[in-house]
Amino acid sequence: MKAIVHTFRIVVLTFVATCLSGCLIHHYGDAKLQRNSDAFSVTTDRLSLQPVPLDSAGTHVRKVRNLPFPIYPTHLVVPIVPTEAELKRNYPWADARLRVEFRALDGKTFFSREVSLSEAEPGRSPGTRHQLELQFRPVERQSWKGPANMPQHTDYDVVVTVLEPSKNKIHRATLYADTYVR
Repeated sequence: MKAIVHTFRIVVLTFVATCLSGCLIHHYGDAKLQRNSDAFSVTTDRLSLQPVPLDSAGTHVRKVRNLPFPIYPTHLVVPIVPTEAELKRNYPWADARLRVEFRALDGKTFFSREVSLSEAEPGRSPGTRHQLELQFRPVERQSWKGPANMPQHTDYDVVVTVLEPSKNKIHRATLYADTYVR
């Protein structure tokens, strides 16, 4: 009887863990889509691009190919070291500036925005205190559909130009968007 109860508990716990933390990762060129699934459809999926080094001025191209529908990054995140998270001024990223562009495969730019990391703030919750986050494009109101105000490309390039580098040579920016792919 104990063996049956023990087996039943293992099956139930495995089922619950699978329902609450299911995760698949699909690659679309230099982008990856982490499909998070749970029983309640609370957790969003995340499209993210390979990180861009911020240690020197230069241009970095990330290729996004064959997405299931048009998804464009909306935020960037930069991990910072614990001592930087405690700083009140003289941030090593204070002068860092980037230009983010989305280009169609024919080379035409359909989105361009210059951003300053001085506008970014360290996270406030325990899991995000050691990272900077900056929104550079509006979030989609219906995150399961392509944006209505942008071209409907499932193949495009993201060009990140580091105009002014960070003083911390290990800083890297990851562009991402939260979405639902159902």
